[in-house]
Amino acid sequence: MYEEKTLADLKVGDKVFYDGQYGRYEIVIIERLTPRQIVTTVGKFWKDRGYGVGGGDWNFTCIRILTPEREERVSLELLRQIANELRDKITVPRETDEIKQFIEAIKPYCKE
Repeated sequence: MYEEKTLADLKVGDKVFYDGQYGRYEIVIIERLTPRQIVTTVGKFWKDRGYGVGGGDWNFTCIRILTPEREERVSLELLRQIANELRDKITVPRETDEIKQFIEAIKPYCKE
C-alpha cells in the first residue's frame, strides 16, 4: 500500500511528479535540498507548497509527491507523445495478423 509523504519528507535522489505548463507531466529527480527550496532536474520549487520559484503568474509549474496514480499519468502522457510521433509514419493495421504484429512492435513502449 502507498505510504503518504509530504514534500518535507523528501531526500536527494527521490523521484517526484512534475506538473508543468500545458499538460506536461514528468517524473523528475531531486538533486539538492535547501531549507526553503527543492532543486530538481527541471528547476527550483518551494519546499512548503511545491510551486516553482520565479517565472511570474503566467508560468505555473509545481512538483507533487509521486503516487501510483501520478506515475500512471506520466506513462499515459509518454504513450500519447509516442502515438503522435508515429501517427504520420505508420498505417493502422486492419487484419488480425497485422494487429498482432503492431502490438508486438509497440510492447517495448508500454507499461507491463
